[in-house]
Amino acid sequence: MSVGTLDLWHWLALVQHELLLFAGVFFLIGAFDDLLVDGLWLWFKARGRAPTERRSRAGLQALEPERPVAVLIPAWRETAVIGATIRHLLTSWPQERLRLYVGCYRGDPATLAAAVAAARGDERLRLVIHGAEGPTTKADCLNRLYQALVIDEARSGVRFGFVVFHDAEDMVDPGALGLIAETIEAGADFVQLPVVPLVPGRESGWDGAPSGRALLRGICRGSWQGAGLARCPGGGGAGGGRGLRGQARGARSARRAAG
Repeated sequence: MSVGTLDLWHWLALVQHELLLFAGVFFLIGAFDDLLVDGLWLWFKARGRAPTERRSRAGLQALEPERPVAVLIPAWRETAVIGATIRHLLTSWPQERLRLYVGCYRGDPATLAAAVAAARGDERLRLVIHGAEGPTTKADCLNRLYQALVIDEARSGVRFGFVVFHDAEDMVDPGALGLIAETIEAGADFVQLPVVPLVPGRESGWDGAPSGRALLRGICRGSWQGAGLARCPGGGGAGGGRGLRGQARGARSARRAAG
């Protein structure tokens, strides 16, 4: 069949086939980095460079960080999830040096009320109300939370050891804060743990693809992009906070990070 004899439907079918071919190629390119991570993981595992260490969740949950820890959660219209997230986090992480910063907006009283109710008088919760009616951006809300953190540091004269970035709908593991604190205090610049979204009836855990990626970051000692907001910047205090401010404004790297 010559090109000149093709009708409209044949042309559309030809275009569809070409688009599917391009889509298939791009899907393969997108999957290459995952295959590369899997291959590196198997290689390091076979050479004994990727040991799987068993840790006691109860022991990590009872571990108190050497310095105060700040958890930042930006929230806009998160009424359905913020209460459960705050209750679970404050219950799962009983450490006294924990300070939870939740950023709300003047134009979102429902989320603010849900956060207040979930706190149940826990003094470790610090509600920060953004000056804008809302919404702005997650980065802008993080900047506002960071400003509150700096003010608290100036008032108390104590700098935070590290900062945890967290989403309003994600559930923390009881041992996660102790593990992050232990790793940061051992000299790590960045820690990232998998998170579990708020799913009724499902317990939190650390199983998942990000674990292998995080381990490979440590082994390869290269510059790897963090996944999403579920990470935590360490290095502590306002002096190290320029990176956090930079990330919030331009999606650049944050302080020394763990998350």
